Amino acid sequence: MSELMHNGNFIRAIGLLAHSAFFCIVFVIASQISPAALLRELRRPKLLIRTFVITSLVVPLLTAGIVKVLHVPMLLGGVMLLGAVTPGSPFALMGTKSKKGSLPLASVIMGFLIVIMPVMVPGWLWIFSHWFGLHHLEISPFRIFGTVVNLTLTPLVIGVVLNVLLPRVTDGLRRVLALYSKVAILIILVLFIVPGVKTLITFSLVDWVAIVVVMTLALIAGYYSGGSTRPERISIALASTECNLTALMVIARVSYPQIHILDVLLAYVLVSWLTAMVWYVLFRRQLSRSASDAFAER
Repeated sequence: MSELMHNGNFIRAIGLLAHSAFFCIVFVIASQISPAALLRELRRPKLLIRTFVITSLVVPLLTAGIVKVLHVPMLLGGVMLLGAVTPGSPFALMGTKSKKGSLPLASVIMGFLIVIMPVMVPGWLWIFSHWFGLHHLEISPFRIFGTVVNLTLTPLVIGVVLNVLLPRVTDGLRRVLALYSKVAILIILVLFIVPGVKTLITFSLVDWVAIVVVMTLALIAGYYSGGSTRPERISIALASTECNLTALMVIARVSYPQIHILDVLLAYVLVSWLTAMVWYVLFRRQLSRSASDAFAER
């Protein structure tokens, strides 16, 4: 399996599978959202500005600070830094749906973050290259936008528009693509869970602490950034923690084509996912206790 991880044809095949799954995920969720719901979210620029501050300014600064203070090895530290500056992930939409967040808000946030990515990413890469001595860390704004737009904005627009024009066709297509995306993600998990866990075992305590602290602070900052309802706060929190894996991989390949980061990236994603799940479970338990106490007081 370790040989396959560095086989160009295998990685390209898995990349195509992952990209098609991302496209389908966004389409399936977007096809359940009305244009009116999206427009309502777009009429709240203050919330989008607060989200921008958290996802595109606070999270990168927090991550850079933790990586610097804890002296995280640059292979993992570089992955964390790239993850911090590439928000706008389809997985944020998946998490929003499963955790009962606001899908219209999550969709608008994803689109907004993708649109500003060509401006923010090159700027942060320039800053990080000077702060951490990461030479050749760069990406063209057109390259980064062209990479992610077809997997995010395109299916978002198609899903919303097609549901308005051809709702019956969209309903059938949604079911097929939802099944396909689940199968594709399952295949990817089966293929990469073992290499990810093997790399995870090699992480030091500092590595674990760095990822958990960054994820926790990002979740807290996103959740308390100004959403007026719990679903809105959940959507912003997830947008603050989920990175766009496609954008991250493209930056890594362009900047350092000779370095393979897939093993470390998989391990990083696993720790990030575990951290988010632990906090979500604790959050649900706290809500359940609060509801029980309120009922008992009555």
